[in-house]
Amino acid sequence: MTYRMLQRLLFFVLLMFFASAYSAPNIAILDDNISRANLGKIGYLFIDETKQLSQELIETDTYSRRFVPIERDFLQFGLVDGSVWLRAQVAIQSSARAPVALHINAPRLQQLSIFIPELNLIGPLAELGEYNPAQGRPIKHAEFIVPLPDPLPPLFTIYLKIDSNVPINLTAEVKTLSDTFADTQREQLWTGIILGIAFIVLFTNIVFWLRLSNIMYLIFSGILAGLITLHLSVHGYLYDWFPTFTGLQERLYNLSALGCAATISLFTRLYLNTATTLPKLDRLLLGLGLLNGFLGLIYSLIPEQLNIRYLSLMATGTLMLLFLAGFFAYLKKVPYAGYYLLARSTLTFGHFLWILTAYGMISSMFWYEWGLTLSILAEALIHFTGMLLRQRHANSHVVGKYSPGYSRDVSLQLLDDIKRRLAYPINIMTGIVPTLPNNEEQRTALASAKVGMEQLSNRISTLIDIETGRVREQTLPVSLDTLIREVQLSSRTAGADYQSVLFEYDKSLKVDIHSNAPMLQHLLVTLCYELQLYSDQELTICFNTPEFKDTQDHSVKLEIVIEPMPTSIDLAATGNIGIRHAIHVLDFLNGKFEDQGVGSQRRGLITLPLKASIGRQQQPSFNLKTSVLLFGHYTALMERTMYVSENNVGAMHHVADLEDLVQMLTRKRDEDESVIICLFEDEANSDAALISRIRNYLSPNDITLLITDNIRISERYCHNQGFDGLIYEHDLERRYLAHIRRLTKLIA
Repeated sequence: MTYRMLQRLLFFVLLMFFASAYSAPNIAILDDNISRANLGKIGYLFIDETKQLSQELIETDTYSRRFVPIERDFLQFGLVDGSVWLRAQVAIQSSARAPVALHINAPRLQQLSIFIPELNLIGPLAELGEYNPAQGRPIKHAEFIVPLPDPLPPLFTIYLKIDSNVPINLTAEVKTLSDTFADTQREQLWTGIILGIAFIVLFTNIVFWLRLSNIMYLIFSGILAGLITLHLSVHGYLYDWFPTFTGLQERLYNLSALGCAATISLFTRLYLNTATTLPKLDRLLLGLGLLNGFLGLIYSLIPEQLNIRYLSLMATGTLMLLFLAGFFAYLKKVPYAGYYLLARSTLTFGHFLWILTAYGMISSMFWYEWGLTLSILAEALIHFTGMLLRQRHANSHVVGKYSPGYSRDVSLQLLDDIKRRLAYPINIMTGIVPTLPNNEEQRTALASAKVGMEQLSNRISTLIDIETGRVREQTLPVSLDTLIREVQLSSRTAGADYQSVLFEYDKSLKVDIHSNAPMLQHLLVTLCYELQLYSDQELTICFNTPEFKDTQDHSVKLEIVIEPMPTSIDLAATGNIGIRHAIHVLDFLNGKFEDQGVGSQRRGLITLPLKASIGRQQQPSFNLKTSVLLFGHYTALMERTMYVSENNVGAMHHVADLEDLVQMLTRKRDEDESVIICLFEDEANSDAALISRIRNYLSPNDITLLITDNIRISERYCHNQGFDGLIYEHDLERRYLAHIRRLTKLIA
């Protein structure tokens, strides 16, 4: 019994469903209560693949039966290779007999013919579309509005014939003229608001370009100009100014679409400063921009011979590549890449949805009309916000009321140019110092000036790396002990007229630093140099790693205490590349500088996080049985050599007498033991000729090096004399140990 009841209930539901479906009205009725009707809901569709059928043939039973119902408000057919025929029946039963119009919202259609057979007209009621002059439209408007003649039969049929090489998307309605004009005024209001915002941002960028002479603002203005042209072409407003032209809208749409892609590519280069931060990406963006510009020009000249699909594919592919470029720049921590990535994500996602809507994959009349414009406008506003913050950041670094008129990117280029120009006088000084007469005061002064210029060049390089996101990642761990000794060596070479710096740290605690070791070394060298300039007494720098444990995440807090801090140093001062530069580097390392005490009790406490671990016992980089003999009078050059040799060789001896040197060379040694003999050519030593007097006492494993401050001595001369290597003073720290490692490997 229950089973039969369920059968009857199911049969009743199906009967009601089919009855409601077949009883749905297939006629658009306008009366005193209904002032509009959507033809898509009650219309029928037929596609003529031959494009040859006339209205008379379409009305015959042969083709009339081939029409299928549409039942959609928003008609989307995509790209159609043929003529699209729409048929709908309309009945006007209004007692007021208000004027009625056919309103078709599809400004991009290329050919649109309207037929009403009951009017017995020869030919169509109206021929509209891109390929027909706009001045021939019944009502001069961006959309297609055709007033229906009065009187009309109580029931009549409307045929629409559509031919287009672009995707077909439209809404077709029959409604009163009052409703028609209300709808068009609403759309014009929103168009005015959107274009008003775009024009305001456009004019603002032009003013910025004229004021700052930064071409980035001019190219950004090109994006906004493309947005305005794109919106006018999509919505059909261009023919208000050019009513006699045909095909203009399609050409300008193609040009502005790919033109926007081209200008965005070029804008990306300037916004992210890829010429400095990402040189390889910069060339890709330049090529992408030029390619889009070239294709945009071609598509605007011969649009009828090219497939619109390739234009859409090119624009979408360009935006996807730019999105990936923005994501890559964000990972590389390029300044302001976050704003760029947000803007690029907005446009890429919005444009992708618009493409899907245009080709009929997503049904949204709102997004088809406004999605592209809103996406580009939102992207432009995000970019504009980022550009304002960039300019505000640049202005905040200007001292006093003077404004140099340079943008941040131009300032970085100026710093890079200054760094390159400093290289020339540094090289000149490097060559002049050894050739000066034995005037220690002049040599010291010139050497100090050279060190100061090298410090300035290094700081500029570091500043550019930080601001452009080019700080190299550390690949191998560096022991804290080695780093401190490198800083000590650099502080000793800062100049003889500066006070010394004492470094205190627990040498029993072996710590390996895994990140930012070069930047930490640069910070310490800068502090040593700057503090010595202001101090008249010995400075002490203490290193401490409180409660350090070899944790899994390798985190450690390093504390550096500097005392006494010179009272003349103002940590809050800006606009200098001295102590302020050290604070800037410390900020990059996420550290903080605490100023403690006053007067003679003043000291500085630096706290910064590092990635580190407990150091492992490592094998020496070369043979422990290798000893170094330094021969000659004790000079500054020999002192530097001794300092570099500390903790890096098995043994080190200073020999001032030739007989003592011969005695050490002739003592009994193991077969695998080698001696490195360093002879000097400087202000107090002229030992190059001594090589001939000790050659007979050398074993096959021994190595002879000539260390000199005289750049006139050549490698060829050195080898002719019998030396195994030549090291110049200015390359001592960089090449000495590397030279020894290379030679001892040959022995091994």
